[in-house]
Amino acid sequence: MPANIDTMAYTGEVPWHREGVDLGDRYVKYEEMLAAAQLDWGVSVRELFLQTGTEVPNHFAIVRDDSGSILGVVSRRYRPVQNRRAFEFLDAVIGGGQAVYHTAGSLGQGEKTWILVKLPESIEVAGHDRIDNYLALVNSHDGKGAFQALWTPIRVVCENTLNLATRNGKIRSGYRLSHFMNIESRMNVDDAKEALGLAGRAMAEFKEIAERLAPVPMTDEQVAGFLQRLVPLARKVALPAPKKAVLLLPEP
Repeated sequence: MPANIDTMAYTGEVPWHREGVDLGDRYVKYEEMLAAAQLDWGVSVRELFLQTGTEVPNHFAIVRDDSGSILGVVSRRYRPVQNRRAFEFLDAVIGGGQAVYHTAGSLGQGEKTWILVKLPESIEVAGHDRIDNYLALVNSHDGKGAFQALWTPIRVVCENTLNLATRNGKIRSGYRLSHFMNIESRMNVDDAKEALGLAGRAMAEFKEIAERLAPVPMTDEQVAGFLQRLVPLARKVALPAPKKAVLLLPEP
């Protein structure tokens, strides 16, 4: 499945892939979202052995406790952040039970999970082009990603939208921790609020720039030139000329 959804739940508009538990268009707190998205499971870091019974030194398997699936192989420095702990942390960052959850889920076999909060403040450019604002928390259980929280205008409902949101978040910055041995002691609510406050100001700066650019006219040639600089093509592509329509009338 292109969406690579394991489990998920959502409020509001039905995702394009039509997967997950529909919670309707209402406010949802973290306990309900955790259960509906089927994320109330944990992971363990266990010793790794070959089929011969020989222990693999300095390498460990991350095992999903409910299914027994091996989600990744890590070094001895790795420490997981459990799904429930991620929800509790985000809830504290938002303000002790004030977070209204929008989507949440896991990808693959649970290697990566996300939580998305929709914020009441949206950006309107030129009075009609609305851009919604979300806070996403992304957690990795495969040893290949960080624990991170970030602002994003992207509604996360699948692997592609999660990738877009995290790439966008790197540009805007946010709160990010590696899964090293002391990660629990480094998960600081006040630090996260400060980092996300700085990142959130980037949205206001974007609105200011967009408002200045919106009334500036561009010709077709200027648009094409901008797109070429933004997404350069390896070679020029000749577009076929539009075919002329021929109207056939019956003979008199």
